[in-house]
Amino acid sequence: MIIYKLKYGGVASQANLMYYEFIKMKNIVVLYSIINSQNQSKFFILNLIKSMIELKRFIASNNFDVIQIYGAFYAGILGLFLKKLNKIPTIIRVGSLIEDFYSGRILEKLKINHSNRKLSISYILRKILLYFTIHFLNQFDAVIFNSYFLKYHYEKQMKKPFTVIWNGIDTNVFTKRKMKRKTENSFKMLFVGRIAYRKGVHDIIKAANILRQNGFQVEIDLVGGIDGEDKYLEYLNKLICEFDMTKRVNFVGPIAHEKTIDFYQKNSVLILATNDKIYSGAEGLPNAIMEAMSCGLPIIATRIGGIPELVENYVNGFLVEQNDYKKIAFYCKKILQNNDLHEKIVESNYKKINNSFSITECTSKYISFYQFIINERR
Repeated sequence: MIIYKLKYGGVASQANLMYYEFIKMKNIVVLYSIINSQNQSKFFILNLIKSMIELKRFIASNNFDVIQIYGAFYAGILGLFLKKLNKIPTIIRVGSLIEDFYSGRILEKLKINHSNRKLSISYILRKILLYFTIHFLNQFDAVIFNSYFLKYHYEKQMKKPFTVIWNGIDTNVFTKRKMKRKTENSFKMLFVGRIAYRKGVHDIIKAANILRQNGFQVEIDLVGGIDGEDKYLEYLNKLICEFDMTKRVNFVGPIAHEKTIDFYQKNSVLILATNDKIYSGAEGLPNAIMEAMSCGLPIIATRIGGIPELVENYVNGFLVEQNDYKKIAFYCKKILQNNDLHEKIVESNYKKINNSFSITECTSKYISFYQFIINERR
């Protein structure tokens, strides 16, 4: 059984991919999605109790070998509840630094600036949440991290078995795009993810403005939701108007996962400019980067979280430091002006994903780890 919170984004797409791949491999799998995400904050306790009752009855009438949890908070609480009721091995998958993600959300709500200085509010909050995170993870029978970045962060305090399994991509869907002859001064930039300050969309717009000032025709597709980010959206629109780019920036909004392929195929580069001012470990191993790589799209991304496990400078893309929009513009020009480098990056990305990040390989590793945990419990 796989339990996760239904919402657009990497967790939902990865859980669904795993489900269908398990089925292909002749496994019997149930996918339980927590569908009340819009009302979760208002009716958290009621939704939690409802899910507990449903899952208790369902598991009692089925013979599951493993319960797989996707998500630390809502799905994680349900997972611990089920673990206490049953002797079924319960495994949680971790895709970001949990304490950083939730401390960042709390600091944003309280409008408190982030600081790494000892005895600052944010530093103390992260330390407290780290203590509870470690205790929380050690309640499960095993932990799967989706990057070595996360493993190195938590491993010294883990008391239960753990492993690293990278996310997988359906390489039959996200296929290599046909190389088009590049227009000398035309460049299409793509962002896929939640449009929020921590994702650095403003730096992509600033980089595009530098390119325009250098005579390039630039367009930006921003694919993703903007829920609860009204002030940030206002700031982005102000930037766009200031740079006279109203007709050059396309807010696509959230779309069905399978439709993102069209944007990977028609754009020149994927840019993920995440900054760690608040969420220093919120990026584990971004699915958007892997999907774009599978399509042969060059990548420019910040050196944060598990991203360096995917992107190597001048091999299959470029890494920049947080908030360095000038460097983003510099690497965009590199991609546009150097055809040999561009073709090398395209080929390197395609090969890397097919060799190490296919959903088939990912699922096989999950099954092997499940078998190991089951045998350990006997």
